[in-house]
Parts: sequence; structure tokens; C-alpha cells
Amino acid sequence: MKGEKNGCISDKKGAWKNMTKETDKISVIVPVYNVKNYLEDCVQSITHQTYPDLEILLIDDGSDDGSGEICDRLQMTDARIRVFHEKHKGVSGARNKGLKEAAGKYIKVLDADDCYNSKSLQQHLELLRIVDVDLILTSYVIVNEKGQIKSKRTFPLYPYRS
Repeated sequence: MKGEKNGCISDKKGAWKNMTKETDKISVIVPVYNVKNYLEDCVQSITHQTYPDLEILLIDDGSDDGSGEICDRLQMTDARIRVFHEKHKGVSGARNKGLKEAAGKYIKVLDADDCYNSKSLQQHLELLRIVDVDLILTSYVIVNEKGQIKSKRTFPLYPYRS
């Protein structure tokens, strides 16, 4: 083996392969509308996940602040990122576009001004493997521009079945 990088290994020819046993791709849908100040941190929080088998769908909903161009630039940095530019239809329209384009077994939606902790997707997938549920609600912390905690909400683990 030549080395290890982001949860992947390279074979003798240098081709990177997923070294995890998981084969369940997660599609992360990010509706994007005029969020240029937050978008890069959001996407970085997804690309730096401990679970590597994911795709990131950035749905630019007609941004006019340069967010669409940031999406295009980010797509060039990671092959897991796909970008779709749409006419402004609102967050529901952007999410629906993401659902149509998603290739993963599981779907996660993250607002472009939010971030995941680095183990978030791995922990959610582990929970899904233990408990047969249809929905996972995640706890969250709201911080201000200075990084100070404004509020937080913790959800207990309840199984939600349809």
C-alpha cells in the first residue's frame, strides 16, 4: 500500500479506494442562496467527515452574491461535490432538486449557514445500523459570529418510523 488519506487507502498503482466496510453512500443536500460568508465553512464541515462515502449536492438557488461561483470553485476541489444552478424557487425547490439528483442510500440536508461536527455522518449511520428508523433529528448549537454559544437544543434518541 502506498498510503492513507481521508479514510481511504491507495493500492500499488496509487488509486485511492474506500478502506471502510461501509458501502452506504450518504447524499448531503445543501440549498444555497446568498450565503457567501458561510458556504465554505459549511462545505468544509462535510468534506472533512470521518465517513468518506458521501456526495455533496450544492443547489444554487439563483444566488446573486457570488455564492454560485463559490460552489463552482468548491466543486473543483473535491470530486464528491456536484453543483446545480437553478432559478430561484426557494429552499423547498432547492431541496427537491437535490432529492431528484441524489444517488445515495441515505439523505441528509444541511443549510448552507450550518456546519456538521467531523463525526456527525458516521454517528448517524451507526445509529441507523443499530435501530431501524426512518428519521434522525440532530441536536444543535447556535453560535454568533464571534463563536460564542447563543443557545443549544438537544434531542433525545427516539425511533421515528413511518
